[in-house]
Parts: sequence; C-alpha cells; structure tokens
Amino acid sequence: MDCKPIATIYKNKVDFEEELLRFGDDRAMVERLAADSELKFDNDEERFRYNLQHAAQSGVGTTFNNMLRTAPLEDEVTMSQKKQYRQWLLQMFDDVKDVDIPLKGPVKPGIRFPIPCGSQWRAILENDPQAVSQRLMDAADTKSTDEALLSVRIMELTIGAAKLEEAEVMLVRTLTPMQNKMARR
Repeated sequence: MDCKPIATIYKNKVDFEEELLRFGDDRAMVERLAADSELKFDNDEERFRYNLQHAAQSGVGTTFNNMLRTAPLEDEVTMSQKKQYRQWLLQMFDDVKDVDIPLKGPVKPGIRFPIPCGSQWRAILENDPQAVSQRLMDAADTKSTDEALLSVRIMELTIGAAKLEEAEVMLVRTLTPMQNKMARR
C-alpha cells in the first residue's frame, strides 16, 4: 500500500515560496522578487510593462480605496497619494475615463491597477502642491533640527570648557600646597 503524505513539510521558506509560485500565487512571487531585489529594469517602459502584467484587477463592487489596499499596490501607493494615482491612471490609459474610477463608490470591473512608475508619476508627485508643501515643511524641520543640534553641541562645548577651567583651577589648588610641601623638604 503506497501512502502519500497529506501535507508537505518544507525545509525552509524558499521551498515553500517555490511551491506557492508553482500554484500561481502572484503575491508570493511579487514578495519574493521584491525581497530578493531581482527586479532589474533598463528603463521605465520595461518596469511599466512588468507592473501592468502583475497589476491588481478590479472586480464587481470594488472601490478605489479597496484597490489601493490590495497587493501589490498596498505597499506602493499611500492613501494620501490616491488622487495623484488616479490622475496617473487617467493619463496613462486612454480607455479609462473619470467615471470608470470614482474616488467614492465602485470602480468599473476589469480595470487593471499597476504600481505607478515612470517620469509621469514622478512629475505628478513633484508638482503636487501638497507634496511640495510637505517637502518644504520637511526641509524646515530638518533645518530646525540641525540648528537645535548645533545649539546643544555649543552648550556641551561651553559647559565642557567651563568644567575644564574649573578642573584646572582645582588641580592648581591641589598642586600648589603639594608643591609648597615639597619645596620645604
């Protein structure tokens, strides 16, 4: 009687991931490729084609926010970037219209939602007033932090110098009586 095991025992995570890949688990493939940094592209067009092949696809009743929470988008597009992502989709795909991807309510079934990439995505992010103001606030925060750290360092040096002077005075006070005793002998 030939008995086969019901469950496979995997020696390591890689064997398990390879098994998932054989069964067509796209999320496992994306996670593995991203983790291993095997995704190398010569240009934005190759990256876009790859992202389009591995894009999430909307179903019946799926909302735009739900799509942003699915793999592989969940780690790439934040909820604060959803308007920019929608704008990018409308620019990149001629067949996608405003009514197909509303910010509220269900999106049209069958629309592919790839990870954004390329010069148009970068331009949208760079020209977004909210992103520009965030970069300015970050720069101001960095400048304030640098100034505060500099002030702390100056205070440390000042206190250190004062303590050094105090230590020198105490050393002189201690050495002077000892020197006087030695001179008397």
